[in-house]
Amino acid sequence: MTRQAVQFGAGNIGRGFLGQLYFESGYHTTFVDVMDDLVEELNRRGEYPLRIVGDTQHTVTIRDVSAIHADDVDAVADALARADLASTAVGVSVLPQIAPLIAAGVARRFKHDDASPLNFIVCENLIGAEPFLRNQVRGHLAAPFHEALTERVGFVEASIGRMVPIMTAEEKAEDPLLVCVEPYCELPVDRAGFKGPVPVLENMQPRPNFDAYVERKLFVHNMSHATAAYLGYLRGHEYVWQAVEDGTVRREVEAALAETCWGLVAKHGIDRD
Repeated sequence: MTRQAVQFGAGNIGRGFLGQLYFESGYHTTFVDVMDDLVEELNRRGEYPLRIVGDTQHTVTIRDVSAIHADDVDAVADALARADLASTAVGVSVLPQIAPLIAAGVARRFKHDDASPLNFIVCENLIGAEPFLRNQVRGHLAAPFHEALTERVGFVEASIGRMVPIMTAEEKAEDPLLVCVEPYCELPVDRAGFKGPVPVLENMQPRPNFDAYVERKLFVHNMSHATAAYLGYLRGHEYVWQAVEDGTVRREVEAALAETCWGLVAKHGIDRD
């Protein structure tokens, strides 16, 4: 029987990252989104193209997908009641808006005492996403289900490293479902956040020292982009790739990276390489 995943948000990270991981891991993915045309097209086709771009590029087809409009609370609750795994990639400001949907799913799932735990991988740029989303959901959940929320629902923090470049007008016109992404495809997650067994998901990396990976994302990945952008701007460049090809900028970026990497090693004891 095909495993079921529910993904809140069918945008760049939802389709461009999590949808790929679910497909490659043998899941059927049900996207939940508010865009009428997007929901309709995903249901009509049951697949979408994903273009991996870099020095070379190729396009893969992500299949076995469907979609539910976020206004259909009953359908979302039913999908969560049957799901093996769920995730969010909606943006921090939207989390309070999906909390009632998650609460409806939790109530429907755990009205049965033998229901298995349900884990949500929270792919948002928010430190402390686990307590934030849990408290949001609790506020919409009837008291009899609070114990199930605490004991059997995991909100697993994740560190998203994949970049989704801005698509050209030609690419957007080519296919309304097309997403272009970089090749990097790793998903570090907080091992301690899971309830029950850790599910199998392609390229997911459950980490015991997750704070180190959150800070690595901020102070290596994000910091290096910011440093290249700020210094590149001062040197008159328009794009990050131009800044990185400028030897003066590149030396400063690499020096900044060396400092933050040593800091992370000293603070968290993670491997320097």
